Amino acid sequence: MRRSSGQRLILATGIVLVACLFLGAGAVWFVTSKLNNFDRIDVAVDAAVKGGPENYLLVGSDSRDGISEDDPDAGGFLDGGYGGGRSDTIMVARVDPAAEKIAVLSIPRDLYVTIAGGDHKDRINTAYAESPQTLVDTVSQTLGIPLNHYVEIDFRGFQSVVDVLGGVPMYFDQPMRDEWTGLDVSEPGCVVLKGPQALAFSRARHVEVYDGSEWVSDPTADLGRITRQQLFMRRALDKARSLGLTDVLKINRLMDVATDSISFDPGLSITSSIGLIRHFAGSGGDPMVGYSLPTEPFSTEDGSSVLELDVAAAQPTLDIFRGLAPMPGTAVTGPGSDGGLAPATVQVTVLNGTGIDGQAGVAADGLRGFGFTVGSVGDAGTAAQIHTALRYAPGQRAAADLVAGSLRGAAELVEDQGTSGGVVLVTGADFAGVYQPPAEEIATSTDAGADAEATTTTTSPPPDEVTSTSHLGFAPGDPPAGVTCG
Repeated sequence: MRRSSGQRLILATGIVLVACLFLGAGAVWFVTSKLNNFDRIDVAVDAAVKGGPENYLLVGSDSRDGISEDDPDAGGFLDGGYGGGRSDTIMVARVDPAAEKIAVLSIPRDLYVTIAGGDHKDRINTAYAESPQTLVDTVSQTLGIPLNHYVEIDFRGFQSVVDVLGGVPMYFDQPMRDEWTGLDVSEPGCVVLKGPQALAFSRARHVEVYDGSEWVSDPTADLGRITRQQLFMRRALDKARSLGLTDVLKINRLMDVATDSISFDPGLSITSSIGLIRHFAGSGGDPMVGYSLPTEPFSTEDGSSVLELDVAAAQPTLDIFRGLAPMPGTAVTGPGSDGGLAPATVQVTVLNGTGIDGQAGVAADGLRGFGFTVGSVGDAGTAAQIHTALRYAPGQRAAADLVAGSLRGAAELVEDQGTSGGVVLVTGADFAGVYQPPAEEIATSTDAGADAEATTTTTSPPPDEVTSTSHLGFAPGDPPAGVTCG
C-alpha cells in the first residue's frame, strides 16, 4: 500500500485570511492573546526586506500520533499506518503586499532531490522526517529560493478549521470518488465539503470520476492532487473572506482550533501578521496565483518511481519566488524595454564592506549566476560595515529590490543621490551570501574581456509571459452560467 498524504496546507493561508474576522470586531487584544498561544518551531529562516515580499514554507505534518484505530474517522487518517510523522504536503507561498497577490508553489512529495546536510538523494518529503530545519534547507537549496517563514499544520486541525468555516463549497461537474481516502461525491452539482469530506478530497490521489457509463481513473496521482489542493485553497480563501467581521464566537472557535493545530517559526511576529491580515482583508479581487513544478518521471537504482525537476522549464516559475520576476498582474518599472525588469538589465557594483578576503568576489559571482550584470568589484574603503546595504540611484528602487531578492538575509535599501546609476551592493558583517540557482540554470559566462553587458545570459521570459502553470488531473470546475455555488 502506498503511503497516504494529509493535504492540509490549504488552511495555512486560509486561516490567516479568516483572521480578518477579528479586525472588524475591534478585538485585536483578544486575537493577540490567542496568537501568543501558538507553538513555535525553532527553525532558522532568511531575514526579509521590511515591507517587501516574503516566502512562507507551508507544511502539512502527517503525524498519526494520538489517533486511535477506534476513531470514527480513523480510515481517513490512518490508511493502515499508525504513528510517526512525515510531510506529504509542501508549498511555498510568496506574499506580496504591494501587489496584493499571493503566489503558491506546490512541491510534489515525490520530487527526487539531494537532502540537505548530506550527499544522498531521496524524495523531498523525507527531509521532514529528519527535522523541519532539514526540510527548510532542502527546499531552499534545491529550488534556490529564500524562505522567510515556516508554518506547519497538523493532521486533525484541517477538519476542525473547515467545520468552523461552515464547510467549503465546490462545484462538481461529475461524480467523483477516491476509495483510499473515502471521498464520495455521488451526484454532480454544488457540494459543501465539511471536515471529513474536505480532508478526503484534499488527500485524494487515486481519484475516479463517473463519465455516465463507467468510473474513469485519474492517472496523474500526486500531480492531479496538487491541482485539487490549489483549487480547494482558492475556494477556502473565498469562503473565509465572505464570512463577515462580527462573529466573535466563530473567531473564538477558530482561534482555539488553530492554536491546537498550527505552529510557526519564532520570527513570525504578531504585529506584522495582523498588519498583513488588515491589508488583504481590504483588498478586492482574487489574490491567489497557483503554480506547480514541471517534472519528469524517473526510476531510481532500486526501482522506485519518483519525479525529477525539469530545471530549464522550471526557471520562469522559480524566478517569481526568488524575486527575480514579478507575479502576473504586477506592474514593475525599470529599464526593460517592455516596462518589465530582468536581471540582465541591472548593473551591480559590488564593494567589500567588511575586509573579509574575497567576499566581494564571491558575491559578484553569485549575482552573475542569477543573470545580473556585474560592473566593478572592490573594497568599500570605509570602516567595517555592520549591515549589508544596497544603494541605488533615484528611480532605481525596482532594480534594488530585484537584487535584494537574490541575497540570503536582509539588506538595507538606501536611495543615494551620489550613485550614478544601477545598484551598489556593500557587504556587511551580516552578509550571508547569494542564493545559488541549480547548476543547470546558471547563466553561461563569456570569455574574459568581453563587453560587460554581454557577460551573462538569462532564459527567463518577459514578465507578461510568466503565468500560472497549467494544472493536471481531474478536478471540480466552475458552475455553469446562472448557477451560484457559495
